[in-house]
Amino acid sequence: VATCNVTVKNPVISANENKLIGEDRYKTAIKVSNRGWSKSDNVVIVNSSAIVDALSATPFAKMKNAPILLTGAENLNNETKKEITRLGAKNVYVIGGTGVVSKNVVSELKAMNLNVDRISGDTRYTTALEVAKRLGNVSEIAVVNGVTGLADAVSIAPVAADRNMPIVLSSPNEGTKVFDEFIKVNSIKTSYVIGGEAAISKDVAFKLPNANRLGGASRNETNAIILEKFYTNRDLNNIFVAKDGMKKVDDLIDALAVGVLASKEKSPVVIVGNKLDAKQEELLEYKNPKEITQVGGNGNENAFSQIVNIFKK
Repeated sequence: VATCNVTVKNPVISANENKLIGEDRYKTAIKVSNRGWSKSDNVVIVNSSAIVDALSATPFAKMKNAPILLTGAENLNNETKKEITRLGAKNVYVIGGTGVVSKNVVSELKAMNLNVDRISGDTRYTTALEVAKRLGNVSEIAVVNGVTGLADAVSIAPVAADRNMPIVLSSPNEGTKVFDEFIKVNSIKTSYVIGGEAAISKDVAFKLPNANRLGGASRNETNAIILEKFYTNRDLNNIFVAKDGMKKVDDLIDALAVGVLASKEKSPVVIVGNKLDAKQEELLEYKNPKEITQVGGNGNENAFSQIVNIFKK
């Protein structure tokens, strides 16, 4: 009997629906931590409102098998403090300088008998470089715009974490100049340029080793292109659905907090506005996830329902 190979859309399946939603961003990050870690020697701390400094943290957190938890600039959040205790952590890595996470927060952490290691530079670019240097043996980099590329960074973060790939920030004025020496010394073989030419120019991309551009017309389409490139299996463990930061940049903090967990579960983070981008929808229709998880609330509910409905057809 002759057979033909046809790509079939999802049969009727029922993926488990999950929600990792706290009353605020701190508690959402704690719910993520609860799901991924019963205990952990290491924790990474970032300022909940200074997402730029935290952008490059995901691959480092993965290397340390550490959840990313949030703090205010001046005081350690009480719920975060409780979570550090629950995890039985010994070491805390603080990402960013004293302007982002104050000395007072470090003192509070030290008072909990924790080893505190601050990873920072004078700017977001040098902070990202200091994080990159901690990753040890690297051969690939992901390059995002250091000002407008925050959404692109959270889209690539689980992949970068999985592949021990530093997230390099490109400056509108100087491109990747801060990282030139790092790229040379580490003999970087491949650069994934995340975003279109408005985000990272041809000139900047041209200077990078073996540049592969992954960019769409919007942050959501770029997210879909990353999904298409790196999550080629039909079966997925999970799809994490978080806000895309279009309404408020700070909304991306949920996607940032879940990046390490997504990497542990070999699963993508899909960033969404009110509804799915057409390319996101088209790609997801051919996937077969065991679970679909809404991360944080206040703006991703409709798109989450849309994804759930894809898998109820």
